[in-house]
Amino acid sequence: MSLRDYILLVEEASKHKHLWHGTSTPSEIIKKQGLKSSRQHSVFLTDNPELAIEYAESDQNRTGNDDVVLVTVDVSKLDHTKLIGDIDHTNIEDWQESLLETDQCMYMGDITLDMITAIEDLE
Repeated sequence: MSLRDYILLVEEASKHKHLWHGTSTPSEIIKKQGLKSSRQHSVFLTDNPELAIEYAESDQNRTGNDDVVLVTVDVSKLDHTKLIGDIDHTNIEDWQESLLETDQCMYMGDITLDMITAIEDLE
């Protein structure tokens, strides 16, 4: 990695105070349980809230739920050893680099209520 790439990566990392997760799981359930990891024991996160909303809408087909919920996650409260690249869309292991390439990363575990800063019902 070049020095310039490293500097850009550090600048991007400082922007990652929050990440978002979109889901069709009703907000009442999230407010009780947090975000439970599922496939591959992970929760997908993005630095693009619009992408999270799109995922929530597409999740409706899988779950049959009508909800669109946007969850804001406080990155400082996450266990950074559980953050990895989005292995479904890239071979990059570093979560920050994965966000640069795909706008997504994975959290290999549950996201508890103390890690969540907002839960918004959008529909």
